[in-house]
Amino acid sequence: MKRIVLFLFGGVAEILSEPPDPKTELKVALAGPAASALIAAGCWTAVALMGSAPGRPGLQLALVYLAVANTVLLGFNLLPGMPLDGGRVLRALVWRATGDLHRATRIASIAGQALAGLMVLVGVAVALLGSNTWTGLWIILIALFLRQAAEASYRQLLMREALQGVRIASVMTPDAVTVPPDITLSELIEGYVLRYHFTSYPVVSEGRPIGLITIKSVKRVRREKWDTTLVGEATIPITSGTSLSPDDDIPTALSKMSATEQSRLPVIDASGRLVGIVSRRDVTAYLQIRSDLSSDSAGSS
Repeated sequence: MKRIVLFLFGGVAEILSEPPDPKTELKVALAGPAASALIAAGCWTAVALMGSAPGRPGLQLALVYLAVANTVLLGFNLLPGMPLDGGRVLRALVWRATGDLHRATRIASIAGQALAGLMVLVGVAVALLGSNTWTGLWIILIALFLRQAAEASYRQLLMREALQGVRIASVMTPDAVTVPPDITLSELIEGYVLRYHFTSYPVVSEGRPIGLITIKSVKRVRREKWDTTLVGEATIPITSGTSLSPDDDIPTALSKMSATEQSRLPVIDASGRLVGIVSRRDVTAYLQIRSDLSSDSAGSS
């Protein structure tokens, strides 16, 4: 998991890859609600044990607030629709029953969109019939966010299925622009960055790739030292996590890009030789061409 996008009733985890089986999916989905349940139970227990203890109303009020918040979060998060944890539980159960991740994701996504539609109706009713218009508007905004996230969950799976098995060798740029390790950062900026407009470059020494120099790694060096700092000193070493093989598929490339926060990764063959570089732009171009070809085929039929 790379990060969690927070919103009013919790957050949505950005997961780098699909779980390998429904059992793993179920465990991951239940982890969040379990944490909320433990926190809520602990706070309610503490409040009950404190009773009406004098001199500590602030602590008791804070515990009640945490208990109520986590109880509400638990109930909301277990609603059966993507991208909520309850939706992931639903997907895991359908996946286990049918053995079809695609079908399970579609059902959980539709459930999430239906849940969002119901929340919109509730929000409109609260805004028009209730006394708190802002609460109704918040419910509508949350519903719209959930609907978008539910649709995105299904689209992401479709994209992964479309790209599964497509080798990096099919989409990479074979003639990568490389830089030597013995030029200064100032020379890198003037001779490469401002000329080619890439955000990263493979660093090659004696014909062998040794690392990756990026705009971010350059900016970590104080500007007044760019004239004396060599590229090799600011290079990010190449590892299995920061490079790709020509036989890797596109989902693997996208996962590594997300994990390393790099939009371009070098492609290195089994002998350790640099054979190309692949970027998000290459993947986007490939997807666009496939989409155009599919549209043309549908139109001609």
